[in-house]
Amino acid sequence: ILMGAVATLFLAVWVAASTVSAGEEGLASFSITVPRQAGVGGLAVAALIAAVGFKIGVVPFHWWLPSVYGRADGRVVSVVAGVLKLAFIALLARLVYLMAYDDPIVGSRLALILSILAIVTMTYGNVAGLTAGSLRTILAYSSIAHVGYILVGAAALAYYAPLDPVISGIAMTGIAIQALAYGMAKSALFNLTVAADELGEARGMLGSDQAAGSMAAVLFLSLLGLPPLLGFWGKLYLFLAAASYSVILVAIALVNSAISAGYYVRAIRELVSEGEAPKPGAGIVAALILAGLATIILGVAAPILAGLITPPLFP
Repeated sequence: ILMGAVATLFLAVWVAASTVSAGEEGLASFSITVPRQAGVGGLAVAALIAAVGFKIGVVPFHWWLPSVYGRADGRVVSVVAGVLKLAFIALLARLVYLMAYDDPIVGSRLALILSILAIVTMTYGNVAGLTAGSLRTILAYSSIAHVGYILVGAAALAYYAPLDPVISGIAMTGIAIQALAYGMAKSALFNLTVAADELGEARGMLGSDQAAGSMAAVLFLSLLGLPPLLGFWGKLYLFLAAASYSVILVAIALVNSAISAGYYVRAIRELVSEGEAPKPGAGIVAALILAGLATIILGVAAPILAGLITPPLFP
């Protein structure tokens, strides 16, 4: 709640700076663009990045996220991380598109800023995830890493929004698919932490329930980006769009995706091996099965559905 209030204050600073930049016309001429006045424009962009960064967990605005995701009730976090965050990811994509659409120079500069944030965010999330000792903490740092992947697509969207509707459409498709794959996986897996948190306590939790264990593994592998699951298509479209902008950025993203295998595989191994962990409740099992089946079905259908989207997504 506190971080949400801070983010809202930064949004107010953005609106105020943009309004001041408009001069005498004020709010009558307000639009989602980068103000032309250098000082005020920089303040507006910085405030906007901080506001959205606090909402979704972009480094260096992420510091609240591991503590909240790692300690709060898993059922609450499953809504905050798996559902509410999708709205702010959509807001980020919309703002980036509108800010960059009319000006290639603005798009280029915004793409550079987003690229730097993407590299720092996904690297921090994945490296920290390797040292996590609990399932909930692994999922928390994984959430930060996935925001970094989405920023990779946002950088490509910013650069190509004023230049190429096809590539910007691919970037937007990747953001949408990745956000959906992330939301479904985190909603079910954070619910699972209600039954057990520490990896040692969770050992064997799903070993006695083959359906739930298999679907939990599917969700982790979707977050990893294994084909043909939904998470694979999200990363594919994100990295495909970004490859036209920066091969180095995509290479760093691929290395980060490989690093994440370390903690995803560790979590899967603990959950499905033999042990004496408490068996999860029927509601948790149902959530895992529904999310896992949806991830598989949408993963198979994703290329077909993505082909129906005609760029640009925003007229």
